[in-house]
Amino acid sequence: DSIIDYSTDKCRKTYNVTTITPIFGGGVEAGEPDENMPIRATAIRGQLRHWWRFLAIDRKSANEPTDYKALFAQERELWGGMGEKNEDHASKVFVQVNILSKKPIFSPYYYDKDQVISYALFPAREPPKNILIKEGICFELIITMPHDKLSEVEKAIRWWMTFGGVGSRTRRGVGSVDIREMTPISENEA
Repeated sequence: DSIIDYSTDKCRKTYNVTTITPIFGGGVEAGEPDENMPIRATAIRGQLRHWWRFLAIDRKSANEPTDYKALFAQERELWGGMGEKNEDHASKVFVQVNILSKKPIFSPYYYDKDQVISYALFPAREPPKNILIKEGICFELIITMPHDKLSEVEKAIRWWMTFGGVGSRTRRGVGSVDIREMTPISENEA
């Protein structure tokens, strides 16, 4: 689902996302889930910004030095932030989340040091940080952005889907997501 409004230079795209591993944390308080908002749009936007920055640095050729000031200016122009002399820049990327599945299931995680998953979830040893959100949450990720930045943002989405996720401990495989409309990054692309 993609809508381009040429009168405003904006593109809105909807992605169907499913969590495929349990989510640890993800709320306003570090390591604690949020029952009212288990998937936070602001956190996803931050993850996409991270992957956009990673890919922007990688776009430079090996023989060219990276102009970090120019890169920072491009990032601030697209993703927002403070400029010189307290000059604010609003983000041009807007992220919305619509949860489609039934109410997410919150369940306690019982730490067992002999389980392989305990390696990823050692912060969940003690309550209240031992509550996980069960995998299988389906949601729409709706992103509005400048249409000339669609390919850059979509690359960031693919990298987020392949190597990131929602909540904490995503680099350990917790909170992994699948997006129906996309294929994961292959070994040749990485």
